[in-house]
Amino acid sequence: MTDQNLTNLATQQVLDPTQRPAQEDFILIDGSTSMSSKRNETLDAVDNFAAQLRSEAINSKLTVAAFSGGSGLDYRVLRLQTTPESWSDMRYDSEVELGSGMTPLYDAINAMCRDLRQRMPLKCSILIITDGDENASHTTAEQARALLDWCRAQGWQVTFLGADFENSRQAKLLGADASNSVGVNIKRLIDATSLLAEKRANYSRYGTDMNLTADEKNEIGGLLPDHSAK
Repeated sequence: MTDQNLTNLATQQVLDPTQRPAQEDFILIDGSTSMSSKRNETLDAVDNFAAQLRSEAINSKLTVAAFSGGSGLDYRVLRLQTTPESWSDMRYDSEVELGSGMTPLYDAINAMCRDLRQRMPLKCSILIITDGDENASHTTAEQARALLDWCRAQGWQVTFLGADFENSRQAKLLGADASNSVGVNIKRLIDATSLLAEKRANYSRYGTDMNLTADEKNEIGGLLPDHSAK
């Protein structure tokens, strides 16, 4: 993707607000080889997030995509514009597989943002779940950050969730600060999505940011930088 294409994305005429969906949740999941052993916990956490939105009566639509790659981007939409009420658990869906290929995170962010640009929800929560660093994209880090900065400029919430991965460096590289990222033990991933779902409900009702405090990150088992090598 060229810099000119990035400029076009940011300057294209925005849809009339009356034609834009009110809310969307977009969950982008790392589907690389190392995620195969984390499949069930990751999908349980996503299912938990959807269930809590349902219990909070949040009128959103959820899209979930997984990505991996090698010679090119493998970007698979697993759920498209699914309401919390009609959600079926991904954990028990035999067609939902993770664990093949490398981690073209920047290319996946590129594809995700272009998907969202087609709909332009008035409010949107983006949750990016990874267990490792970028290693296979054609899109650069600067381009991926520019795309996420464009999302943030819409007032959309962007949160990075590391699965057995201390992801603060990755998040910072892509424009997030400490309040927008947390790395947790895979067994605590469901606790993280529980907390984020509460914040998502408040974002829906009051427009408040989905920021995480240091105490909240510690409560859900946040991995501090000096723990990352252990």
